Amino acid sequence: MLGHIDAVHGAYYLLIHVLAKLGTSEAVLRMPSVVAMAAAAWFTAALGRDLAGARTGLACGLLFAVSPVTTEYAHDARPFALVTCLAALASYRFVSFVRTGTRRDAAWYGAVLAACGLMNVFGMLLVVSHAVTLAASPVRADRVRRFGFAAGAATLVVSPVAWLAATEISQVGWERKPSAYIVFGLLTSLVVAGIAARVAVRGARSSSVQSSATLGTAPLIRLSAAWLLLPLAILLIASQIPIPAAPGASISASAGAGIWEPRYLLFCIPGLVLFVVGLISRLNVKISIIVTSAVMAGAVAAQPLARPATSSDDIRAVATLLQARSRDGDAVVFPDIAKRLIKDAYPAGFTHVTDVGLDRSPAARNSLYGLNASPRILWQRLAGTKRVWLVTFPVPRPGRYYGHATRPRAFCLERTWRFPLNMVRLYHRCRQ
Repeated sequence: MLGHIDAVHGAYYLLIHVLAKLGTSEAVLRMPSVVAMAAAAWFTAALGRDLAGARTGLACGLLFAVSPVTTEYAHDARPFALVTCLAALASYRFVSFVRTGTRRDAAWYGAVLAACGLMNVFGMLLVVSHAVTLAASPVRADRVRRFGFAAGAATLVVSPVAWLAATEISQVGWERKPSAYIVFGLLTSLVVAGIAARVAVRGARSSSVQSSATLGTAPLIRLSAAWLLLPLAILLIASQIPIPAAPGASISASAGAGIWEPRYLLFCIPGLVLFVVGLISRLNVKISIIVTSAVMAGAVAAQPLARPATSSDDIRAVATLLQARSRDGDAVVFPDIAKRLIKDAYPAGFTHVTDVGLDRSPAARNSLYGLNASPRILWQRLAGTKRVWLVTFPVPRPGRYYGHATRPRAFCLERTWRFPLNMVRLYHRCRQ
């Protein structure tokens, strides 16, 4: 995996490899994400407290904790929650370093930043936000030099992984770049947010936390605006650069497909929370409390959107169905090669069925996905088979099917089961 496909997730895989010694249940494998998001809420609150006071810090921590996107990725067994936690911790160490300027704090900052980049190379975009924040702040030259050394050391540590990941970038060739409407909407939002940040910074009044060793006249707004806006802008620009599609990718890449994926920017969510609360805190105290409460109430009301049953691919339900209803001698076909990952994740559900559609395994192709057999070979393997399970997306994807997505030749549809992002059809051989 690391040498051919997923070097970008190598640090997370190593962590899970160790954790799996305790078991491979969903609770165990999701626990790092749960802990990481809880810690990220803590560091977000600590940032708000140190930069704008205890009340603001409490609001930041609570708003981050009740955000639907926080809940969603807190139960997702992927590295993005850990990247978010490390980004929040890196920003906290950055604030500490700017305030003290000591070599010790610079070393701590560089170490956490490197860990963030190793967990996911896109996390290194955070250093751009910190650099711009520092450049816009009245700090002494020695702090700038030490920041440069710390950021440079972290970049050096992450660079081998970044280089290896760059050689595997075709693995995400299937990802679509954002449409012109999305680009226009995001850029407009960035401009509006930038103007709001500028107005808030210029209108900020001096406070007890401001000195030549802090982040400027409005530290919370300045840090959070750079954290929120710059990585998003950089990834938007990078997503316009065409990359070749990987052989066997789950979705055919269109011309100009890029590396745009919103979850790559999850580590900016603490910045968004700090930015929103920072702007609200500029209002009258009573009004800011009312607005903050309303925003939190809205976030809590939106929590059902983050439930696994409604927001994600319920592959366990597919495996459970096959385990309960399949018989020895049944065949299973995955017209879209991405759906074969269900069998890899829950092999117990496929003990009674034979995967007749696989031609070459992922390992044989140095790809996350294998290669489906040709229709001719498929029909030969189905000779003598009485029942066939077809596992597909709910809506057929053109160009990914053998041509039998509606009804395999010589087989009649017996029953259909629908799940979030999955559809399972059972066919039996038609009576002649």
